[in-house]
Amino acid sequence: MKKTAFIITAFIILFVLSAQVCMAEDVYKDTLRVGLSYGASAKETATFYSNDDIAVYDVNTGGGIAYISAGTPITLTATGGIVASDQFYYYTDVVRLESIGTIFYNHKEYRGAFEVRNNGDLFRVINIVDTDDYLASLLGREMSVTWPLEALKAQAVCARNYAFTIGGKHSSYGFDICAEQHCQVYGGVSSEAESTRRAVEETEGILVTYKDKVVPLYYFSCDGGYTEDSENVWVSAEGYLRGKKDIYENPEYATLYNWTKTFTKEEIENILLSRGVEIGELKDVVIEEVSDNKGVIKLTFYGDMGEKSITKSSVRSYLSLNSNAFTIEKHTLGEEVEEEIELPPVYVLSGSGMVEVSEPGYIMTSEGLYEIPYEEEAPVDEDVSYVAYTFHGHGWGHLVGMSQWGAYSMAMLGLNYRDILSFYFTDIEFVDNKPDVAEEFVTDDEEVIEEWVEYEEETEAESDGAVTDDNIQWSDTGI
Repeated sequence: MKKTAFIITAFIILFVLSAQVCMAEDVYKDTLRVGLSYGASAKETATFYSNDDIAVYDVNTGGGIAYISAGTPITLTATGGIVASDQFYYYTDVVRLESIGTIFYNHKEYRGAFEVRNNGDLFRVINIVDTDDYLASLLGREMSVTWPLEALKAQAVCARNYAFTIGGKHSSYGFDICAEQHCQVYGGVSSEAESTRRAVEETEGILVTYKDKVVPLYYFSCDGGYTEDSENVWVSAEGYLRGKKDIYENPEYATLYNWTKTFTKEEIENILLSRGVEIGELKDVVIEEVSDNKGVIKLTFYGDMGEKSITKSSVRSYLSLNSNAFTIEKHTLGEEVEEEIELPPVYVLSGSGMVEVSEPGYIMTSEGLYEIPYEEEAPVDEDVSYVAYTFHGHGWGHLVGMSQWGAYSMAMLGLNYRDILSFYFTDIEFVDNKPDVAEEFVTDDEEVIEEWVEYEEETEAESDGAVTDDNIQWSDTGI
């Protein structure tokens, strides 16, 4: 009886472990291949150095090529389809650089190894880095390292999910993810801090699922009051990406919670022409469709020779606006146009507390009587000639998913990272998907290169100072 019970128990344990391993094989990566130079940024030469020795391998064969002593720069040159260097003579089109310490490339310090590929006499430079090291660096570029820990932890989970679900985005270049805003901003060792490492360690292996599937968690800087449904910005309606009124984001904290941008008629005409759109003289710019979350879904430019409509994410990118959440103030000839107009929040203090004003009307502000604008614009008036258009907007980014400034506000209120993510993403679940596997580097040919050194796990980063809000490179994941 005991033997039977043991066998059943062992079978259950094996089944559970097998399920976990299958999930891990699908999405978990203990290392990431991050593209630093490729495409338009590819170079003819690449220089590296380390404070420790560097070993150079031929990726195609796994054989050693050269051993560069500590502090000695090694410059690689792409020529004749091979990787050449004054440090060695060897014919190969792809090399790997490894060191027991960090490696400097383009005057930036990185953990992990490097792969350098000759691709038509230009180099693709790829940093192969431990996932947690990648996340600890990324956090210092996506948020200030001085932000509350729970906000950093929410960002860490978002970044981990996103990295594991977009692996094919740059597969044609031979890496998983790039280091710029197109994917997620990654800056190497200089972006790390004690706070970012702690945020990664305290969420190690945590992933978010929706209907038992690991999904990309999109994020942006701030929403200005409302997040947006995914289908109103991109294409598909995702159940976990539902827009909502943001009751936490605080305009006292958030950068560009409110913003304005003014275009002259001629400026808009030139933008249209630069995009190959000819509608003649611009007569009007009209918001045609607005979402329930106050985001503009359709915008139309009317001219005397035609019209042009743009929708969803194109609305923002076409005019380089901060977000899709805006109204338009139109100016006629002789009217004074102010570039920056500070709009009072569309909330009033009533006997029952703060109330959002959703219908046209007037409120008394510190600046006098203020008219609440209509949601829908009037039809084009052929008899009116507009000379400029001021866009009064809210938020910064695509507005789908998590507001980074909202996460900051929630953390300041004492809410934890799970609270934050559960607010911004609908019906999600948290899973611990950290497999107990040995780390190894794998080439494109899936030939395992045996590690020649054992990396230190707790190396202190030499930081160039805390990242301030002014130099954070806010990502717009999902562009």
